[in-house]
Amino acid sequence: MREWLKQRRTEQHLTGAELAQKVGISESYYFLIESGKRQNPMMVDMAVKIATALPLDPMQVIRWEIS
Repeated sequence: MREWLKQRRTEQHLTGAELAQKVGISESYYFLIESGKRQNPMMVDMAVKIATALPLDPMQVIRWEIS
């Protein structure tokens, strides 16, 4: 589970569906990413898309992924 991702999404008052739409993926695929079942490890292009949507520094997302 990517708790950091869920926490940041809720801090931004976004639903999974809203964030998925911003990133350009389906809601179900987004929740697979958030749960760690897909994109594990997260690809750089997806990290950048998610970082842009939240908004975060893409390098911060990459650091969370490798820690």
